Amino acid sequence: LDEMAKKYPNEVMCIYSHLNGLKLTYSDIQKKAFVLAQNFLNIGLRKGDRLGLLVPNIPEFVITIFACAYIGICPVPYDYQADYLETHYSLQTIDPSAMIIYNSHSNKIFLDKNFPEIRSCFKGEYLSDNYKSLRHIIIINDNENNLAYEYSSKNVYFFKDLESYILNKNLQQEFPQIDCDDLFMIAFTVSFMMLEKILKI
Repeated sequence: LDEMAKKYPNEVMCIYSHLNGLKLTYSDIQKKAFVLAQNFLNIGLRKGDRLGLLVPNIPEFVITIFACAYIGICPVPYDYQADYLETHYSLQTIDPSAMIIYNSHSNKIFLDKNFPEIRSCFKGEYLSDNYKSLRHIIIINDNENNLAYEYSSKNVYFFKDLESYILNKNLQQEFPQIDCDDLFMIAFTVSFMMLEKILKI
């Protein structure tokens, strides 16, 4: 990504036809992924941590994947349309340190059911009875549905903040060394017998 952003900064990398033809260049994604990666480190995430992604096909998904690659965090995408039990099982299996969740009307019931502590825990100190390692909830707001104020900045991080500016420049840290043998991603697949399997990349 860094090489492409340097050579072709203004070339389009992603086009989202379902988002009114939104286009993002290599430079757009590189800059946002770099800032997001730095903020992941600033809030306490470390190389090897697992980051759950309950996100549809939107720019934040791509930006997060590259941010994770910068610092060796392992993203774990979940089926955005899966039911509660399916996602609950997958979350317990992976036990992520952080979750990025798209906050839409269709997902609001899931949020309240799966993460009931979300309105009482302070951000960075999330304590869940269901997911022992989970400490951080990061919300992507669906602004079109006016859900921006469903959750408080005292309780959750907002993705828009984490990708836009470094939260505390005094806490900037060097990115860890990434090796080609490091785990890049964990994905859930379904076999021909309809049994869920874990694919490590």
